[in-house]
Amino acid sequence: MANNNAHADFVTNWETALTNVKARAAELPDLTAYVTPLEIFLGEAKSLQANQKALTGIKQQETQNLLEVMAKGREAAIRLRAALRAHYGPKSERLIEFGMRPPRKRARTTNPEVKPKPVVPAPASDPAE
Repeated sequence: MANNNAHADFVTNWETALTNVKARAAELPDLTAYVTPLEIFLGEAKSLQANQKALTGIKQQETQNLLEVMAKGREAAIRLRAALRAHYGPKSERLIEFGMRPPRKRARTTNPEVKPKPVVPAPASDPAE
């Protein structure tokens, strides 16, 4: 957004320069070759700034619309998944077709060859020392 302030500063500076040049037209030589292009660019810049502000408002409204649609869509997806679980059963493997994971038991991973190490007590300190 700092860029927008820089643009506004340029436009303000251009307006000031044009106003002052026109006010002193009698004492300044013919500057029409320089004033006319700046007037054109000033008009275009103001028009583009107004368009940019309008588009920013539209963008913000569209963002709000998108958030509403996404919230409603999430609710609809939850309902659909619940209906699929009710139809096929909560543990059915058919749920995978619809991007859902049925609950599964964890596979137990025990290796009979690996035995836990016995706990060795720490050596007692010598009271004579």
